[in-house]
Amino acid sequence: PSEIGCMTNLQLFELAFNYISRLPNELWSLCKLETLDLRDVQRRRGENNNNKNTDSSIGSIPSQIITSLTSLKHLLLQDTGMSGTIPSELWLLPSLERLELASNKFVGSIVIPNNNSSSDNNNDNNNNSDNNNNNNNRDSYNTDDV
Repeated sequence: PSEIGCMTNLQLFELAFNYISRLPNELWSLCKLETLDLRDVQRRRGENNNNKNTDSSIGSIPSQIITSLTSLKHLLLQDTGMSGTIPSELWLLPSLERLELASNKFVGSIVIPNNNSSSDNNNDNNNNSDNNNNNNNRDSYNTDDV
């Protein structure tokens, strides 16, 4: 419902273990949201004789999570059937402490930007001169390895 957008001080939004038709657009206006729990949320396509006809996925990771919900500390997207790639910008959420992405259908590599300051980089270079890596200040992981 549109009233969700009026709850500007909301810090926890939990839809876990539900059937929904879509994520509400008003969700993206909750700038103080610290926890978004969508674990095991399934998308409802319609109903047939009181049996929920579901599509096992709510799509991919919405870009609005990254651009609008910058106060997120806990992003729980486990077992949503999400697919596509994991956006590298996700790692730039400044307050993110907990991220659950297990049991989904993500593909590709996970690219994590390296946010070390220049002094940290100098220390790393001095301490790890044998471990030079030219990967443009990022760590990369294959989703098959995670």
